[in-house]
Amino acid sequence: MNVWLKRTAWIGGLIGLIFAIIIGPKLGSRVVNVIRYRWMVEKNPYQLTVNQTTYLERTYSNTAREVLYRNIPRSLVPELEPVLQEFMPLLRPISNLNLTKVFPRGGIDLKLQTQANSSNLTKKDFRTLGFYETVRSYQDPYTNKYTRKHLKKYANFKMPRRSRGVFGPDKKWMLVSGRLTHQSLVENDVPWYWWPFTWFDSSYKIPIHKRFYQQFHVKVTGLFYYPPGGYAEWHTNRYDIVGWRFYYIRTSEPNRSWFRYKHARNETIHLAPDGKEHYNMFYLERKEDELVWHSVYSDTDRWSIGFNVPSTFAHLILARLNNDTHFPLPSENS
Repeated sequence: MNVWLKRTAWIGGLIGLIFAIIIGPKLGSRVVNVIRYRWMVEKNPYQLTVNQTTYLERTYSNTAREVLYRNIPRSLVPELEPVLQEFMPLLRPISNLNLTKVFPRGGIDLKLQTQANSSNLTKKDFRTLGFYETVRSYQDPYTNKYTRKHLKKYANFKMPRRSRGVFGPDKKWMLVSGRLTHQSLVENDVPWYWWPFTWFDSSYKIPIHKRFYQQFHVKVTGLFYYPPGGYAEWHTNRYDIVGWRFYYIRTSEPNRSWFRYKHARNETIHLAPDGKEHYNMFYLERKEDELVWHSVYSDTDRWSIGFNVPSTFAHLILARLNNDTHFPLPSENS
């Protein structure tokens, strides 16, 4: 018996040694990176003093959340530049994309397209839109399994069915609603060290937008392309993450696309035309009386990159917009 135990111990030790020699260096570098990026999260990513952080919270936490903060210059948000540089090569028009051929049910899609471009919707219309937004929530992983099953069944029979083909020279764009979304962001934006299979791949490079999540707690929520005639129907994102939503907007022609939103308090509908390049920022709520209904319509090539940002980030941007003297503008630091 002792002989077998010794042999087993020797074999186990030999296997462990081989594993350490072959896998150790790769695994070790991964562990070092995990510690390093974890440390980056825990340190102060925005380089703010305790007094500045307290001042931001006190001054801007009660800022009106139902307001759309629009036309934020790119120069005021240097933190997002690495992510923009990663995606900028993808922001190219897709030629010969005819949306009338993409939508097999032109009548229904035309109705949604018209609604997205309308400021004459009634409370009854929004109740109907709210019902369909609930139905679409079957795709939300937070919807419980029983509810998701029944909503999906209803959606398959009642909701407009659209082509799920891929488009563009790289065949990476796919249709979602009346716009295209890039497949590079289809998978969940979770910290990369939750993906065990990548630990042993020495060639694996952490995408900038995932590393950015680790550093700044800013999550990229989507990369969208609206060709001429493209749209996003009225919705509230009530089933998404609550908090500040940030969008980088780029268009081929200014004032040929726009963002419509309904004021959460006074029920009025506002039109916000897009410029050539800028950011928009607004706050998402789940409370029924504070939902931010919004839609997008475009008569030109329009791209947008969505971000969920923490309150510190949003408050810092608001301080910069207000030329707050407590915080030097980014241009002054360069």
